[in-house]
Amino acid sequence: MRNLTPSRRAKDSGEHVGIWNVLRLVRAWMPFFSKHISFISDITDSSNSSDWILFDGQCRLCTASARRFEPILARYRFKFAALQTPWVRERLGVSDRELLSEMRLLTSTGTLYGGADALIEIARRIWWAKPLYWFAQLPMARPVLLKAYRWIAQHRNCTAGACNVGGGGSSHAAGKRKRTKRVFFEMP
Repeated sequence: MRNLTPSRRAKDSGEHVGIWNVLRLVRAWMPFFSKHISFISDITDSSNSSDWILFDGQCRLCTASARRFEPILARYRFKFAALQTPWVRERLGVSDRELLSEMRLLTSTGTLYGGADALIEIARRIWWAKPLYWFAQLPMARPVLLKAYRWIAQHRNCTAGACNVGGGGSSHAAGKRKRTKRVFFEMP
């Protein structure tokens, strides 16, 4: 085994042992500790667990949002899955209508957040989204966010009316007038 004591010159001259000697000690003992530390960190480290963002896989808005944010949120240990996935249906155990009513966040601890609360919880965990979380803590902000989320969820434009939470079928098929885009200057 190597001599791990400070050099004789440092002792004789009264110099401070210094950080380099401490680093030599750490490097000498690292093989022993790294084996045990890695085993403990595999069990306790939350990097092995992920939080799941659950979205409607038949909704264009939902899938486009998931595709856009998946690479960004993957850095923060979020994974995406469609609500129609069998394991998600089994885990949530709710009716089809309630299942597709809002996006959900399923944490690694088993906590389930839905709708705007899920977005607020996601914002709480990401440093650049914290202002949304702080805004939601204001007295009247959370009810406004909840209402805004519900409105967007009920009015999202989806293929074949799969996302129409209010009733079966698309809004056009339900007898409502089809909305047309209006522009400031219309060409004849």
